[in-house]
This record gives sequence, C-alpha cells and structure tokens, in this order.
Amino acid sequence: MCESVKRTDNMVNNYLKSREIIRNEKSWDIRMSKLGGRGIFATRDINPGEVIFVDSPIIIGPRARSDSSEICVNCYRRDDLVKCSKKCGLPVCSVECENSETHKKECCLLNSWKKEDSDYSDLTGELLRCLTPVRSLFLNENDRNLVKLLKSHSDPKHGFEVDLLKEKFNFRLSEDEEIFLRFVCSVLDANAFEVVVGNETKQSALRGLYPLSSLANHNCSPNTAHIFDNKQRMIVRAAVFIAKDAEIFHSYVRIVWGTLTRRYLLYLTKHFACGCERCCDPSEFGGKLSGLKCQGCPGIALPVEPLQLKCNWEWSRVQNIDEANDVQEMFKFLDEKLSQLVPPTNQIAVELKYKLVWRLGYRPGYLWKELSLEYLERKEAICRELLELLSRLKVGQCKMRGLLLYELYLCLQEKQRRGLNESIEINNNNEDESEICNTKNEMKTIFDEAVDISTFDVGASQELKNNWKKADVFDL
Repeated sequence: MCESVKRTDNMVNNYLKSREIIRNEKSWDIRMSKLGGRGIFATRDINPGEVIFVDSPIIIGPRARSDSSEICVNCYRRDDLVKCSKKCGLPVCSVECENSETHKKECCLLNSWKKEDSDYSDLTGELLRCLTPVRSLFLNENDRNLVKLLKSHSDPKHGFEVDLLKEKFNFRLSEDEEIFLRFVCSVLDANAFEVVVGNETKQSALRGLYPLSSLANHNCSPNTAHIFDNKQRMIVRAAVFIAKDAEIFHSYVRIVWGTLTRRYLLYLTKHFACGCERCCDPSEFGGKLSGLKCQGCPGIALPVEPLQLKCNWEWSRVQNIDEANDVQEMFKFLDEKLSQLVPPTNQIAVELKYKLVWRLGYRPGYLWKELSLEYLERKEAICRELLELLSRLKVGQCKMRGLLLYELYLCLQEKQRRGLNESIEINNNNEDESEICNTKNEMKTIFDEAVDISTFDVGASQELKNNWKKADVFDL
C-alpha cells in the first residue's frame, strides 16, 4: 500500500471510530484502483444484502440548487418557518432550533461577516444555498485534513456559493476563509450525496459529504445500494454478490438512464467519460434503454458506437409531458405517440412509466380506492416490467427495486381487497384455492424482500418499518 493510500485509510478509519460507526469486522479496505486514484475493495466475499459499511456526514446542509425548498437549518423541517430573530437571515422552525449549538455558530459567523443594518430577509433562499460549505469552517483540524484528502474539481464554475456570499451579500470574508470555502465547494461538487431526511410523507433533501463513500468509484451497474437512516448516516449494502478483492462501486447517476444520457451527465458534472461494461454494450445487457424504433423494419435501432457522446436528439417535447400531472394524458402520450418513436425499453418510456407508478394510488382522483381496475392492472404491469428491466441491468437489490416491489405488493393487496372474498364465495373450488394460495405466497415473497431492502431507510413506509428485524444498524 503506497503512503498516500495508507494515510487515507488511517484517516478514514479514525474518522469512523470518532463517530462510533466502524464495524468490528471490516469487509473493505482502500487501495489504488485501475480506474485511476483510490477505490474501495472487498477484503472477503460479501453476500447480497449484507451491510458493507456505515458512513456519517462530515458536512451536511441544504442543497445548492436554486429551486430547493426553504427548510429549517437545524432540524430540516419545512413547516412553521420563521426568520432567525438574531437577523442572520436563516430560517428556523422553533426557539429550540434557533438556540441549537449548530445554528448558534453559523448565526454568529454570518452576522460577523455582514455590514451593520444589512437586511437579507428577501434572500433567504440564496443564503441557504451557501450554508453547507460555510459549515466546513467549524470543522476541527483532523476533519479539515480529511476533507483535504478527498477529490476536488478545479473548474471555475465550482465555488459559486463563495461568489454569492461576496457579491450578493457583501460579506467580508478573510483570505483564508475564502480559499478554504472555494476548495470545499469543489470537494462537495465532486463528492456530495443527496440525503433524504424526514418520513414517508414529509421529506427534505440535503447534500452531505461522506468521507468513506466519497472514495467509491462509479459504475453504471453498481454492486452496492445505499440508504440514509434517521441519524443521516449512510448505510451501504451489497446489491449483488461481491467477490473478495473486487472493487466496490456506487452509481452517480440514475440507473434507468440510457448510455448517452448517463455519460453526458457524468462528463458534465463529474468530469469523466464512463467506459464501464454496461456503457460499452450497445444493448446495455439487453435493457435497450437507448433504443429507437427503426422506421424501415420492426426492429430496434441501437447505437453502434455507444461511447460516442455526440447526439442531435430533441428532448423538449418529452419534458413537457414529463411535467404533466394528468394521468390520462400521460398514458395517451405513452400509448399513442411515444410508442411510435421508441420501444418500451427506451429510457424516456421507462422514466414516464416510473412517474406513473407514483401517481397511481397517490394523486387526488387516482387514490388506491379510486383506481379503476384498468389502471390498477396497468400499475401492476408497469411494476413487473420495471423490475424485469432492473434484473437485466444487473443492479441487484437496489433502492429502486425495493420501492417497486412495495408498490407491486400494494397493487396485489388492493386487488385482493376488492375481489378475494367474492372469489372464494362464488368459485370455491380447488383450482381457485390454489391460485389464491399462489398469490398470497407471491405477496409474502415480494413484501419480505421490500422489507429487507428498505431496512434502516428513514423514508420507508411505516408498514415496512413495522416489519424491520432491527431498528438500528448497530442493534445486536
């Protein structure tokens, strides 16, 4: 092990120990990767579903997106927000949150930077976008040194938060503060994860920097899946079997995107062009997410050279439909128009179907008890179709699989609620009893796997949480 890797390994382990989240029997270590730079590797065979490691955010806070919702800067709730009474400009939801140790430090710092009598009440959203890197200034020396070991991007566009602080707020930063903040912004852009907090009905999205997880390289068919628990810890599990000495991968992009979209976004945001096995396969292991309908025959047109980034496709029409809330319009577009242009496996069709899964059963007019049998059966069919696609993509027990399994279970449960008792009374014969038994067995199998995949996920439904075998990853 070279000195730089050894130093990184020691610092990461010390960090995990300081957070009391290192597991007794580690199944990973840090080595040089053939992809370049460092990576995480398995030190033994790891089975699907097994927890590989737990990570804790060294920095966490609001996202930098301009369209992010305002949230309390301490508990991250979105309700009952008021401006901090000490005039720092940040929103809080209670006296307790305003007086929390975390907020006291940032409130004092922001007030020390601003000019007297400055009022930023109309710029709360902009200030929230800058808050996460600002929190890095409160790190102790060991944590700062660990952040300095992480990968960073040097593109001029990284660090816009510092520009906002200086130009829009006229904050008076010291030279050392500005240098470190710009560096942290570049580290966050390279490594931060979107973190979901809250419960299944009220969630907020944050960005967090997880030191160990930041060292995992990308693969479009990752061998891990991760969730966040109610302490904002990241729990990383094996999605598939991982052999000893194999590299452990995350995916930085959505699994159901086609190759061109994935590679373009990776190049744009992470500054590398992926050349993994899936990207090199024109059919994406048979998933055909980039496929188009051939105008001259019934076949599907696929890119001959999938690693070429150039493309003249127009996506604006799809974006309009993508934003539509009307289920009927979405199905009409999917069935009558999109089906003429792309096969059912194309990423646009797949994304639209995935959105329909979350409209059917949850939107007013399409709640579970309001769904027509046609829509209920279509949702079931879409869930099964997308689950089959995930199997083809070799992503194992990923979070999307868990979500789709639970929605499929709810479809079968609703069908059972509507018709099972009537079926038993009218058609009480051995064949029907056998079919009912098979359905019950399938429902149990589906539900049990959804429970396993969702375990420790703060955003999981209460029904799934009630069936977890353990409430915390460190419970015996």
